[in-house]
Amino acid sequence: MKTTQKLLSLACAATISLSSLCMTTEALGGETLTSAASSAVSSIVSLDASFTSKKVTLKSDYTCTTSAVRLNWNKVSGASGYRIYKYDSSAKKWVKVKTVKGGSTTTARITGLSAGSKYRFKVKAYKHYNGKTYWSKASTQKYIATKPKQVTIATEYTNAGYDGVCLEWQEVKCDGYKIYQKINGKYKLIATIKNSDYSTNYIINYTIGELSENTKYTFKIRPYRKDTVGKVVYGKGTVYKIKTGYQDPLSGVSKSSSNKNKVSAADQKILKKFADKHFKDDWSDSEKLGYTFKWIRDNYTYATGSNWTKISGLSYVDAIFNYKLGQCAQYNGAMVAMFNYLGYEAKLAYTPGHYWCEVESDGKTYIIDIADNSYFRLKG
Repeated sequence: MKTTQKLLSLACAATISLSSLCMTTEALGGETLTSAASSAVSSIVSLDASFTSKKVTLKSDYTCTTSAVRLNWNKVSGASGYRIYKYDSSAKKWVKVKTVKGGSTTTARITGLSAGSKYRFKVKAYKHYNGKTYWSKASTQKYIATKPKQVTIATEYTNAGYDGVCLEWQEVKCDGYKIYQKINGKYKLIATIKNSDYSTNYIINYTIGELSENTKYTFKIRPYRKDTVGKVVYGKGTVYKIKTGYQDPLSGVSKSSSNKNKVSAADQKILKKFADKHFKDDWSDSEKLGYTFKWIRDNYTYATGSNWTKISGLSYVDAIFNYKLGQCAQYNGAMVAMFNYLGYEAKLAYTPGHYWCEVESDGKTYIIDIADNSYFRLKG
């Protein structure tokens, strides 16, 4: 009887398997297990073998916010609860993040995550029995992505052209953005922009043309993120309302005949030829400048290779109005020349990699940049 109790104790501690238990009187020193004891030993060892061979199955569906995810899995028979692990890519190991008590609970919400980020999770089931904890096999790892943050409109850059608008917003961590336009009361997808990096200090812009002049439009921008297996999750959309058209660009801008002298005699002849051909006699200076902006925007070709060779050494005015070729320095420089030719102060501004036109009006600086359809955009 003493040997029987010892074997039962060992089996309960799961330190031996049933195959190790010899049911002969020889192995037990002449003592034979009672049928009840033998059955108890068998059931305990069977429990150890059957439960540890089980595996949690994580469901493919999950829900998420910008900082949390809800995982779901199938119930494991006999489980006392479950433990969730998250992969730590920095430490290169799996880390326990949550323990769920109760074998019937098959869902868990994991918090404290970062927006627009990808994660990996695993789940194990556990069973408490006779003071010992048995663990199932871990589930196959589950890849998830959290929703990106809502984008913020860069209001200081918001601008519109005659027949188009330039939407601009602060970049967020995501894979890209869906741009929708509200048409007849419903939002219609008009563009998808892929994100190149995740710098939250970067301003992203998207120009939409061929719109009606002097008309209000409503757009929506939704950032999205893909998890590793291709599921797409979307951040909250940001509504963007804007009107085509422009303010009177010359109100508050000083005019002087001396500004015209900043333009060379050769360039003045080119500009006069352009004005005689395109400007109407009853147009105001604002209308003339607006027309010039639109003409350059719609007619120039970005110059590279042999085209760049053609205009190398030419003035900005000659390259744009005669050859219709150039890069940012040429088309924005030509715009500066037209301002000066009409008597208004303007300058060509520069930052590494880009040129644009700047005009001072009522103590504020405005940007005219043909590259992104910016016409009198308030400088941020």
